[in-house]
Amino acid sequence: MQLDLTGAPSTAATPIRLGLRTGHQALIDHLRAMGELGVAHVSFNLRPGNRPVEEILHELAETVLPHFPSPGTADGTDAPGTATS
Repeated sequence: MQLDLTGAPSTAATPIRLGLRTGHQALIDHLRAMGELGVAHVSFNLRPGNRPVEEILHELAETVLPHFPSPGTADGTDAPGTATS
């Protein structure tokens, strides 16, 4: 998915070629909706964009990823068929 993550967190998601231009709040909502449809993995193409890639990666790590913990982690649910201790 082409991702143009704006610097304004509340920017509404708008379609761009092969992806979205959005703030992180609408991105979280969009990813949740995709998950409800059965999407389990997403990859982002961060180029071309108006912001440095390092800045976008930091924002995704700090504001988006915490909403989607990996199965089997302390904050996520156990993956089906995974043994727990």
